[in-house]
Amino acid sequence: EESILSTSTTHFFIPIIKDFAKYAAQLNINICIESLLDGPNLKIFLESINESNVGCVFDTGNRVVDNPQLDEEIKLLGDWITHVHIKDKNYVGENVLLGTGLVNFAKVFEALVEIRYEGPLVFETTRGTDPLVTASYHIEICNFFLHEARHGSRV
Repeated sequence: EESILSTSTTHFFIPIIKDFAKYAAQLNINICIESLLDGPNLKIFLESINESNVGCVFDTGNRVVDNPQLDEEIKLLGDWITHVHIKDKNYVGENVLLGTGLVNFAKVFEALVEIRYEGPLVFETTRGTDPLVTASYHIEICNFFLHEARHGSRV
């Protein structure tokens, strides 16, 4: 808890991450910061670091609990997003099957297409009773919404 990134602690982390980023760049390493700072404050934080190898992780499940308008945050953060976690959560913050919780995946994928995000999409999803069947279902959900987003359909 002492090292949590919040609006009152960002000033402490900026020089540390800047120094680390410069060293990491020499090794061709990118740094992806996962934070629950709201979109505007996360953008300010990343702009303050201003290193080309520093971006953020956008976790759909974690962020939706505080802000259901994920598409607006994705558009705001734009190129700062370098890694995406695909996850869905319910009203009590539990991970659930994609499409059964709070995340509007149609809008998420539309926003990712709009900002031309081409980085990784990493599942942080429930496993269900049969992990392979559940994974297949999650892949199909994402492929469907990605297809719709790329072809201009507003679901």
